[in-house]
Amino acid sequence: MVIDLAARDETPVDRRSRPCAYCGETVHPRKPTGRPPRYCWTDGKDCQARAKADRSAARAAGVTGGLAAVREAAAHLGEQLDDVWEPLQDLVDTVGESRAQLAALREQLIARAEEAEAAAETAVRDRQQALEAAEQAERARDEALRQAGEARTERTAALRARDEAEAAGRRAGPGPHAGGT
Repeated sequence: MVIDLAARDETPVDRRSRPCAYCGETVHPRKPTGRPPRYCWTDGKDCQARAKADRSAARAAGVTGGLAAVREAAAHLGEQLDDVWEPLQDLVDTVGESRAQLAALREQLIARAEEAEAAAETAVRDRQQALEAAEQAERARDEALRQAGEARTERTAALRARDEAEAAGRRAGPGPHAGGT
């Protein structure tokens, strides 16, 4: 927006002139009577239409009070953002550190789980070997018991045979080799 100060100085001062409510340029009344205009109409720009569009947009956005109120609200919002920026950055840093700690903890837990899984596999393998050894020991015990049973049977048979031989010898009486010489 270019304002020609030389042209302003040459025009007579009109008491009814006032600044445009939208752009701030001086608005001169068109008629000598009636209410003076609030908006200018120069160089193909319609400040009244623009002001109306701005108010409509502000109402749609839920902002009231005109452009000055919007600027004030924006400045206030900027101050509020400045107030919360540092705590927010601290929070972001804390969250980042927490994420790093969680990642490290996750890696530790995964390593522990892998170790536990390997230990469990080893325990299962050792258990299987122990069961096989126990089965083999049972088979050896059963074989030893069977052999002991056979030995008892043979001993019993040998004792019977001896007893029968002694009994047969007694029944046969004293023989040439028996008793005295």
